[in-house]
Amino acid sequence: MSVVPGSQGAQAESLVDVLIDLRIDFLRRFMREHGLPSAGTKEDLRDRVVGAIASGDASTNDLIDFLDEVEPWNKQHVSLYVGEDSIRQPWRRRERVGKALASVSKEGLLDRRARLILPYPLELSSVSYSIDGRLEIVAIEGRQTTTSLTVPTRRV
Repeated sequence: MSVVPGSQGAQAESLVDVLIDLRIDFLRRFMREHGLPSAGTKEDLRDRVVGAIASGDASTNDLIDFLDEVEPWNKQHVSLYVGEDSIRQPWRRRERVGKALASVSKEGLLDRRARLILPYPLELSSVSYSIDGRLEIVAIEGRQTTTSLTVPTRRV
């Protein structure tokens, strides 16, 4: 796995992981939009994206904007928070995450699939923990939008 250098390394790595998990046509589109060669394996493409971020030819904001545009509704917004080690420490072990959720009667959220029907208002949907120590907390909400339509009048 390639490592993105710099202070935004962890955030960029997570965003690159999401990008690489996209269908290849989306991944190649990102590559073309940033002037990067789009041929090769996903690992080759990943290395090129990491290189582009390291050189400044692409940024984490470019990744977020692209992902917001192409991702399905359940992964539409990516927010990464990196807190101080003292805050993150209790969340580094799966059993601690389970106990913390159980203490607030939310143990059913651990490893639960995201809901297809969006609740209103914002609701905690799922919590997953990976072997590499990555904790993902998903909250979802339905949004109501309205559009005004102006119909021009025609004089006869």
